[in-house]
Amino acid sequence: MKIQHILILILMSSLFSCRWGGTEKETALIEAQKQALGCAQFETHFWDALDDFLVNEKRVPEVSALKDQVESYYGKGFISVEAKDAWLGILQTLFEDAPQKDRLDSASRVRMFFAAMEVGDETTEERKGFKTKIFSQMKILKESVPAKTCITAAENKILPKAFGTSSRERSLAEKGMRWLFATAYQSCQAVQRPAMNAESADIKGILDQGFHHDGIGHKRTISDKSAFFASHYYYQDSEQGPLCRNQKEVPLIYDYGGKPFSKDGSESSLDLFTDDGTGTEALGIDCAAAIFSATATVGLRLSPDVPLRARNVLGVNSRMFQNPEINGLECYQHIQLNATSSIQSGDIAAVNGHVLMVGEVGKDPLGVQSIKNKKDCDQISAENFNFQIWQSSTQKGGIGLNHIEANAYLKEAPKMREGFETYAKEFCQARFDKKEMKPQLEKFSLIRHLGTSQCLSQRISLKGEECVQDCLSNF
Repeated sequence: MKIQHILILILMSSLFSCRWGGTEKETALIEAQKQALGCAQFETHFWDALDDFLVNEKRVPEVSALKDQVESYYGKGFISVEAKDAWLGILQTLFEDAPQKDRLDSASRVRMFFAAMEVGDETTEERKGFKTKIFSQMKILKESVPAKTCITAAENKILPKAFGTSSRERSLAEKGMRWLFATAYQSCQAVQRPAMNAESADIKGILDQGFHHDGIGHKRTISDKSAFFASHYYYQDSEQGPLCRNQKEVPLIYDYGGKPFSKDGSESSLDLFTDDGTGTEALGIDCAAAIFSATATVGLRLSPDVPLRARNVLGVNSRMFQNPEINGLECYQHIQLNATSSIQSGDIAAVNGHVLMVGEVGKDPLGVQSIKNKKDCDQISAENFNFQIWQSSTQKGGIGLNHIEANAYLKEAPKMREGFETYAKEFCQARFDKKEMKPQLEKFSLIRHLGTSQCLSQRISLKGEECVQDCLSNF
């Protein structure tokens, strides 16, 4: 009996210690948020505290402990009743209401949901409602104390001065994509290779394991590394410098739901070589993560009102790019077409399920110059397009990050093809009418970053980018 009694006491002590440690962490989270009350960037500090907890603890905080701490602040007179109610309302929405609608069954999925809310995701009616509640209550909480000046984290290092000295005319967005691309493949040669075309061979050695739980994206893994590296368009015969990671240790493929690991703080960074998101254990990123990472690494913000953070990569999806103005992407707008203005390097095209970036464009990217009469505009076909695409996709057997001729890609992408052809026909008509047009199609969007000072920020660095410092002229 004595031994059993001792064991019970040890077990209870252990449980109490775990509970105390957990509660202590929750207390620190709420305290960090309390210290930020009145800060101009209170919202960012609020999300920072939550994200730090999820990254460091790798678990979802105990909502009861969070609420208890808020109540204690009110009981001690530290916050007003209005602030208490707003704070508790936010916690209710984030940790109790949202999980009933979204499958928030892990710290990773919770991080993604929080990031989506921070950006301003309204792609579903449920998320629109959550966003409205959270930000209305956050405004009350923020303004419950007098405004004050707060110390912010150190700025991220800026791009090297030599970045983008290439003689080719490229947008800042495309330069970011090329930087991402070379860093991902840990090779300057990868970004120098010509765009793939219809004749480019498929990769061997990737195994499709069937659908994810959502029944949409497929799970893939590398089943034969020798065949994979021998057939891969960017890895085969690739040379690496002394500062590069061994490609055979960190190969990337297309990973549905895959995201680079994001870390914010004194120096925000994205790590392509650490698995994150809701994909598989295979390294790789999905289409939206590729677009965000490319633009973030050259300091292109999503919105003038939301500071650029590495964790934004978890909250951005392809549907948000279809309607940027209502999904927190106010730094993007639908492109205008007129007699002389066509698509440009760095433009973003989105359909439900995929988003990509326009790369190098030819003199007649949409194939309209051969059209002599307005009535013939309907004859335009993607087969005559003359531009390139950057994306992360399932092309060529699941390659992931790739650079491909548009007409080759669009043969296999009917939704994108229909969208681009519609734009091309409207551009053709605008030329003859000598009018400006801003098409906004229901199932396809073509948007461009504003590039204004309010939409520019310090950049997000990429882990492993030191590998390609010596080939800056390629970008």
